[in-house]
Amino acid sequence: MSNEYSGSRANKAPPGPHMYPGRYAAQVVLSANLTLTKRDAQVHALDPNGARDVVLPTVTAADHGYFQRIANWAGGAENITVKDAAGNAIGTVSRQEEGEFYVDSAGAWQLHGIYTYANA
Repeated sequence: MSNEYSGSRANKAPPGPHMYPGRYAAQVVLSANLTLTKRDAQVHALDPNGARDVVLPTVTAADHGYFQRIANWAGGAENITVKDAAGNAIGTVSRQEEGEFYVDSAGAWQLHGIYTYANA
């Protein structure tokens, strides 16, 4: 399955020096695990449609400060496990939660926090 999904690659410019291109992906219902690249949006609203993995882009120390935000819009108790490119789990985003992940000065993904929200 392709990693492309609606809205994620609409603006194909690579991230700039501040790594904040401000692109948002539309809400997406996944049918498989998802692997992101730095060309994808940085903010995602995902319905995992079952337990899913989201793999963050490959990064280096030069990407320090780059981030990804992943919101879990599941209709049921479905978790999203967020992993780095090597397959190491960084955090789990449960239903009605949003996780924020950033690249530290050593070029490794870190969990900034998990935030709970309420669906309107």
